[in-house]
Amino acid sequence: MVSIYFMKKYSILILLILILGWNNAFSQPYKDIPVGTWRMHFAYNQALTLEETPSRIYTTTANSLFYFDKKSTELTSFTKMDGLSGLNITALRYSPAHKLLVVGYADGLLDFIADDGTITILSDIRRASIIGSKQINNITIQGDYAYLSTAFGLVVLNIAKKEIKESNTMLGNSGTSQIAVSNSALLRDTLYCLTSEGLKYISLSKNILNTTLWSVSSSVSNVSNIITANNKLYLSQNNNLLTGSGNRWSNTGLYMNYNIRSMKLANNGTGLVLAEYNNVYYADLTNNTSTQIYATSNQNFNDALLDATGKYWIADGWKGLRTLTNNNAEIQNYTINSPYEDACQRFYYYNGKMVAMYGGYDLGINAPLTKTTGYGVFENNEWKSYGAAEGTPNMPYVQDLVSAAYSAKDNTLYFASFSHGILTLKDTSYGLINHQTAGSQFVEILNDPNYPTLRISDIKVDNNNNLWAVSYLQSQKPAIHTKPNGSDQWKTFYFNSSQEQFVLDIEIADNNDKWLRVSPRGGGSIIVFNDAGVSRQLTTTTNIGGLPDGSVYCITKDLEGSMWVGTGKGMVVFDNPSTVLSGSVNARLPIIDGRPVLETDVVSAIAIDGGNRKWVGTRTNGIWLFDADCQKALAHFYTENSPLPSDNIMALGINASTGELFVSTDKGICSYRTTATAGTETHENVKIFPNPVKPDFEGYVAISGLVNNATVKITDVSGKLMYETTAQGGTATWNKKNYTGAEAESGVYLVFSSDDTGEQKFVGKVMVVK
Repeated sequence: MVSIYFMKKYSILILLILILGWNNAFSQPYKDIPVGTWRMHFAYNQALTLEETPSRIYTTTANSLFYFDKKSTELTSFTKMDGLSGLNITALRYSPAHKLLVVGYADGLLDFIADDGTITILSDIRRASIIGSKQINNITIQGDYAYLSTAFGLVVLNIAKKEIKESNTMLGNSGTSQIAVSNSALLRDTLYCLTSEGLKYISLSKNILNTTLWSVSSSVSNVSNIITANNKLYLSQNNNLLTGSGNRWSNTGLYMNYNIRSMKLANNGTGLVLAEYNNVYYADLTNNTSTQIYATSNQNFNDALLDATGKYWIADGWKGLRTLTNNNAEIQNYTINSPYEDACQRFYYYNGKMVAMYGGYDLGINAPLTKTTGYGVFENNEWKSYGAAEGTPNMPYVQDLVSAAYSAKDNTLYFASFSHGILTLKDTSYGLINHQTAGSQFVEILNDPNYPTLRISDIKVDNNNNLWAVSYLQSQKPAIHTKPNGSDQWKTFYFNSSQEQFVLDIEIADNNDKWLRVSPRGGGSIIVFNDAGVSRQLTTTTNIGGLPDGSVYCITKDLEGSMWVGTGKGMVVFDNPSTVLSGSVNARLPIIDGRPVLETDVVSAIAIDGGNRKWVGTRTNGIWLFDADCQKALAHFYTENSPLPSDNIMALGINASTGELFVSTDKGICSYRTTATAGTETHENVKIFPNPVKPDFEGYVAISGLVNNATVKITDVSGKLMYETTAQGGTATWNKKNYTGAEAESGVYLVFSSDDTGEQKFVGKVMVVK
């Protein structure tokens, strides 16, 4: 039972709740995902292929599938979370006879999606003992069979039975080697395959497993697409369209402006829709004429089709699913809200906004990726992206945004560009700081106006509102620059180290010392310095750092001021960072079960949640969650037990107010709602969600907005104690069970929260419906 003291302390608040009513407590408009759940943030604007069914237009991206419903005009997505077997979709084809959409993947998996949404998975190819890639490049369907063009040869699939009929994995060198097949087509009883050894063909009346029976068409080369239309076979060769069969081919005389990327049947096979980089064409095969349907500039058309109603659809690699309107004079976009890219270099959180930097550099030689896609902002459950590729007005042209920092005093967001300097954003106005800015001491690596080389790799704002920037490979002048608060004059810092020009990241300690991460390309290690110019290099040498490995990949400060370092051999911590500039210093290696934590893993990212717990990303082993002191592993997420797109973690970022952990992998962005948020000195905007708790909800009830590390008690309306816990930062969770492990019955439950002094308190309620 709850103590008499505890009940007295809250009795007035309980009475007020019962008298004043519920005040919409059971219908809070909270859109965030529940605690303990995932959501995907794939780039739906990067459309790759199209396929029409009687009721839908399907579109693929690298990691997902979405469709436009012709009747409702709504967009619906499918990801691994919705039942797809995998990621990296590489082929798509619909079987009208079986009313099945066949989906192929880079790892050889196959999905069969029925019109009612049922998904059947075939994993035979992925499980097969095949050397090299198992990617499914293309699918050609005729009757009951699908001919799969794969990275290792030809596979014949029985669609009705959803099983492999036969395969030829020795199509190369007269049947002695494995070669890739990129595409295939059937002309009457002859199967044609585009292979890495040219165009090969065979009559289906022969044994297709006997490679010596196959013929090679030596009269054509550089063929990218093949299709059967109007009872003829057509090939695309660069920007030309050829027709013929066997070893005899002729030019149709139909030329496009650029290389043909895709060909689709139209008008019952009497026409072809051709997509190239900026244009869509219709080829009338009966009259051997072509018409440019839509032409524009600065587009990325990957595929196009003409649907049964005569409407053109386009898969645009930058703007998603698009359709032509107004007699094909205008274009309309159909895109699910998403980030602009499937990966980012870093996340940065401020003022309720999660910022994703889409730029980057090669992790080996640190060469810029030359991305113009800028950055994305996730706010109020919606993504908005800004950059040259997105056409953001009045924004200076910059490439490879890799870091960000916000100055609350100046109300300015600063971005580090790994090519063009520092992009600034104040309110809605952009600016640029570079080597030409008065007062700056930046110098480009190369003095070439056609090749920008002012590589700002990181940027931070310190406790005194001074701006700090790292200039990578700036050997002519120091790599570390600071713009003091209120000044336009930049200062620089020198170090007696040959590794200075290879600094990539900066982290600022509570005592305002600066911790610099040296790129593994430059030998690795950490440089620490203070504003007085005193510096020290931390290495693998005992008493001079004691790092387990010289390759350092991240440095993150936790809520207690400790510095956590990710290396090529696990994670270490400097518990007293203010002492590292003098005396002996050695990193502490956290030990769990007698072994150093993650000692065989490359630790690529570390994020600290509101409970001071450590979320640790690795290069090959997914994400780990450790307690505040890293004495206990609390969770491990990887591709086999979670929706993570990949086990290669590139960046981590936490929304401090919601506890949502954002994850960038090399194959997509996702997020996970953690059980911790940033705590405050008072209860602020406390939310209990979900509320009510419906019968089908299987997660945790979360109480957020609490005073830091609050004591939380849940009782029934009679005052019987059901559950007690301590908040992780500003959030506590309840598994809907009592102390005996029994599920809570339907009813109203009271939530009491207080700090350790009892001065800050909150009373709320939650309804459970079973």
